[in-house]
Amino acid sequence: MSFIVPGYNGIMDLDLTNVDKRLHSVMIEQHEKDIKDYKIEQSKLPKRLRYENTIVKAQKVIEMDSMIMKRKQEIFLEKQRLEDEDRYKRFINSQSNQ
Repeated sequence: MSFIVPGYNGIMDLDLTNVDKRLHSVMIEQHEKDIKDYKIEQSKLPKRLRYENTIVKAQKVIEMDSMIMKRKQEIFLEKQRLEDEDRYKRFINSQSNQ
């Protein structure tokens, strides 16, 4: 069974799966303190330099680009399928006319 404490933006999740249970409370406390400190540090930065306006924004751009590329590929494949189908029909018709 896994035991994972969620992180926050730039703070990764804390995986306590294989950690002695006696250490859980101390580690969770430190993790929560790290998140609190991180939030304070981020609030001091100009908005344009904050995590959500740099990393998150870049991830969204990459995600959108990926979606667009996938859609372009789907359109291309559909067009190719229709062209192939048309060629096949013409081939069959030409064979039956001989």
